Amino acid sequence: MASTSSSSSRRGPVSNRRAPFARNWPTESELLVVDLEATCWENKSDRPPGQFNEIIEIGWALVNLETKETTRTGTVLVKPVRSTISAFCTQLTTITAELLEEEGVTLEEAFDTLVNDLKSNTYSWGSWGDYDRNMIQQQCRIFNLKSPFSTTHYNVKNLFKEVYPDLGGYGMAGVWKKVMRGRRLEGTHHRGGDDAKNISSLLLQALAEKEKRATASTSSTTGS
Repeated sequence: MASTSSSSSRRGPVSNRRAPFARNWPTESELLVVDLEATCWENKSDRPPGQFNEIIEIGWALVNLETKETTRTGTVLVKPVRSTISAFCTQLTTITAELLEEEGVTLEEAFDTLVNDLKSNTYSWGSWGDYDRNMIQQQCRIFNLKSPFSTTHYNVKNLFKEVYPDLGGYGMAGVWKKVMRGRRLEGTHHRGGDDAKNISSLLLQALAEKEKRATASTSSTTGS
């Protein structure tokens, strides 16, 4: 549900400073995993003149890195103002213009909801690749908004590559099939809330495997 509080706090001087890439593994007790969906078209030529990609869903999952569990999840739908939902976008995400009209809020209201209800700006955050980080920064610049997230971002895909360097492609759904041992993706792929939950599961899998190998290496060294 959208926050009813004033959204003026999200306005103000917008920093163009890029969130630093955190090259090490998270040491925080909690990490906020974020996945965005945006308006899109199958080909560049299909995009109507003057339109551009806009965020239409912000999915999130809060991961406790100490207990190794996802503790909270959610999603916020966003109404685009400078683009429309194409048939391809609906086919990819299942999101329709009617759904956004009924349940969506403005991007500013969505940011307020994240900050006020989740305290999203108090957590380090991560996403599968850098697309989501770049998209947040782009939208903040275009619409003169403050980011609802902190300045520390982890590229979960790169962390996953460190543990599983020989998978070939690293699309999220493809990686899931190769690593998660027959488990099905939760929910609908290309829906922000569901993808955030699945990315959090992949992060926990990578952390578990990393710790398992570290323990085995220590035991081997001790034994020798």
